[in-house]
Amino acid sequence: MFNTYNKYIRKIRTDDVFQNSLFITLATFSNAGVGFLFWIIAARFYSDASVGTATAIISSLTLIVMFARLGLHQSIIHFFPKEDKNKVFTTSIAISLLSSIFLGISYVYLSNYISGQFDLTFLSLSGILFIIFLLSSSSEGIMGRVFLSLKQGKHYFGQNILLGVRLLFLILFSLYSSALAIFAAWGMSFLISNVYSMFYLKKRNIWPSSISLDYLKKSFDYSWKNYIISILISSPNHILPIIVINLAGPEMAAYYFISHRIAQFAFTIPSSFSTSLFIEGSHGRNLKKGLIKSIGISSSVLLTFTTIIIVFGADILSIINENYVQGYEVLVLMSISGFFVMFFRFFLSIQRVRGNLRPVMIITGLLSGSLIALSYILIPKIGIIAVGYAWLIGYGISNIIIVFYMYIYLNISVSEKISELLEQI
Repeated sequence: MFNTYNKYIRKIRTDDVFQNSLFITLATFSNAGVGFLFWIIAARFYSDASVGTATAIISSLTLIVMFARLGLHQSIIHFFPKEDKNKVFTTSIAISLLSSIFLGISYVYLSNYISGQFDLTFLSLSGILFIIFLLSSSSEGIMGRVFLSLKQGKHYFGQNILLGVRLLFLILFSLYSSALAIFAAWGMSFLISNVYSMFYLKKRNIWPSSISLDYLKKSFDYSWKNYIISILISSPNHILPIIVINLAGPEMAAYYFISHRIAQFAFTIPSSFSTSLFIEGSHGRNLKKGLIKSIGISSSVLLTFTTIIIVFGADILSIINENYVQGYEVLVLMSISGFFVMFFRFFLSIQRVRGNLRPVMIITGLLSGSLIALSYILIPKIGIIAVGYAWLIGYGISNIIIVFYMYIYLNISVSEKISELLEQI
């Protein structure tokens, strides 16, 4: 039995899907851990006003990066194995940087009209750093996708590990005790990560060449659909905190935010495996065995995580602060919804490989709309637990739609497929 176990472990460790998934998961956990420590240190060494302003600036930059990508980060994975790699890389990073410059300059110009607290002005240190860190963050994301496309998950992990240097900068810059110091500490880490990324991409013979208009035309349809999908998936994460703080107050918003951050750990494993399946499928690999293995591992981890949350969730929240236990029910419901999130993520990856994104856009739009609408309607009536129900119902409905789509349009009988999968496990 011990030999069989060792053989199984060795087989998993040499599997491309598992290897990439492992490094993506480690990178995600690393980011989450560093982010958590970053704000704890900031809260200890900086004033509340500085922390609040820095949070607003960093959130704004993150949103701009998301919009500036134009879906090209997903096209890299899809087209990298088939096209000239240097042209794909050059075109993707050039368009993303140009888009970032345009949106970044526009935002710096309008920031004082949006909020006088941001203190971003042209040709000042704050405005210049904002543009520099915006470009660094944008290029870091593109190069990370290139590493994943090359199946170099270890370098993707390396990128994210280096982002941890922001903790050191945060302590060093605490002498200035300002929002700009926090922002500078956060942004400097991207510059260091970029140096690391360019060094290893050069070793893999990936280097800027010329922009390919042919690739841009070829990838346009795929890119813009992924662009819409990415925005729809991400938007509830940015909109729900605003809804909660307006309808339930800042304290309840804090309880929801912490519960949501903990629940995000449940979604890390299926998200990592779905990305790996997308990569493998883009390289022309048969996804059947990888899908079975991914579902098995993801389900086991989700079951373990959800059980821990149900039994110990209140204790975990009370360690932060006794008041945060009020977010326990939200945490439990969002953790349970992880199983629905898993099914949605795997469906999304398979459809990205197939290039069949129109139904995904429709399903994602309905999902995003239901999460926001249900939360908005129910929070005044039942409090922040409404967000948990919204996640459970929203993703549950999306799964039902996916099952009907598979049965009607793809001629796949779900019960037959489940039986077939069980026979092969």
